[in-house]
Amino acid sequence: MPDDLYDHDILTWSHNQTALLRRLARGERVKGVDWVHVVEEIEDVGLSELNAVAATCGRCWCICSRPGMAGQPGDRSLAR
Repeated sequence: MPDDLYDHDILTWSHNQTALLRRLARGERVKGVDWVHVVEEIEDVGLSELNAVAATCGRCWCICSRPGMAGQPGDRSLAR
């Protein structure tokens, strides 16, 4: 696998790496796992998910903190 595949064809690179990692998980000995970029991609996915959750929480906070929204301090509309 060319060293620059990651930079030029990320889709093919990801399919190749996935196949290698699955073989490795089955206990096979494999060569060619691009560990540097695999680790980088896993970190990026985690950060992307964290950012998505933070953005969603921020939107919810903005909506819920608008004046007149149910659940505001002193609002008894949700009280039983």
